[in-house]
Amino acid sequence: MSESKDRQMPPTPRFKLGRAIALAGVWLVVGLAVGMLSLLAVMLLPQILPTLFPASEPTPELSLTEGNPDPGSRNLAQTRVVRSSSMQPETVQSIIATARDAWIEGNAEQFAELFTEDGEFVVPGQVWRGKSAIRDALADFARSGSEVDIAIQRIMVDGNQAVVEWHWRETNPQTGKQTTAEDAIVVDFRDGQISRWREYIDNKS
Repeated sequence: MSESKDRQMPPTPRFKLGRAIALAGVWLVVGLAVGMLSLLAVMLLPQILPTLFPASEPTPELSLTEGNPDPGSRNLAQTRVVRSSSMQPETVQSIIATARDAWIEGNAEQFAELFTEDGEFVVPGQVWRGKSAIRDALADFARSGSEVDIAIQRIMVDGNQAVVEWHWRETNPQTGKQTTAEDAIVVDFRDGQISRWREYIDNKS
């Protein structure tokens, strides 16, 4: 056999071109597949993540309106959890202004209607629970005939709680004697109503 037949023929340029086209086709298919998988992952990711990493429950709001009204004996075990949306400052200010007007006018019904059914009205040494008891408390005071003037100093609102400072002046119509006091009032709200009204009264300053 001749030497030319034993020697392997080198690949022709046409063969090299075909192989390059085939490789390019393979890479194109791979690229398209990767692109499609990436696009699918992006589309499904928002649905998959909540399943893999569930959102934690929001911290419940602890309402001081529930449980024992005596701060000295209050603890978290006695305090029930209340979930409610935050009050708007303008709404809180309006409720406080209505409460002030009710005291000035001796309107027991108006004052009591600001409270929840199980609301609490607390002043040093006394506690009234429920609308009926709160209504009776203001009605008893109104029967004394005392003239009341209240000047709101400031209202600070934080979510479903507010702190009020007001100046109280009470005049006895028979003797003309005046009694004044500086009140700090902590007010808790639930579902748009007062669930607890706690007064700290300073009549010595």
